[in-house]
Amino acid sequence: MRQITALLGTSTFCITFACVRLWGYGTDEPCVRPECYPVTVELRGRPAEPRFRPEDNFPHFKEDVRFALGKGANFAGAYTLVEISCGAGCAGVAVVDDRTGRIFRDTPFGEVHFGTPVRPYGKIVYRLSSRLLVIEGSIEGVSKGQVRAYYEWCDPGFRLLKVAPITGP
Repeated sequence: MRQITALLGTSTFCITFACVRLWGYGTDEPCVRPECYPVTVELRGRPAEPRFRPEDNFPHFKEDVRFALGKGANFAGAYTLVEISCGAGCAGVAVVDDRTGRIFRDTPFGEVHFGTPVRPYGKIVYRLSSRLLVIEGSIEGVSKGQVRAYYEWCDPGFRLLKVAPITGP
């Protein structure tokens, strides 16, 4: 019986150690998987009307926001993340609280540049079920080269978790 207990104890340690190593617990590295940032509320039904400000008159902003809201919440349970085009291979981001219509425009990053049609790279990744936002590209105010940046949505804004260079061709 002692041998079985000793073996089980060792197995439990190995399994626990493997989980600690695989999932990053006990390290200084932030978790950058969507399931690490679950949401507690998911909006059902129609979103509120967007609350535009007088300075929201730049090209296509209102159109982009209304179009995205028409599809329903797509980020962090009760928000709509709006990708606003600023030209070929370029986007900005705004977040709309679907419950109140409040528009969050101020982000810790500026425009995101996705490369050229010949050498494209980058994307913006988000989920309805998570507060994690991942941006790949050349991010104004964050990097001069291609990076993958991880942000957590903490109403009323984003918190930078990690920035990693993108290497390769």
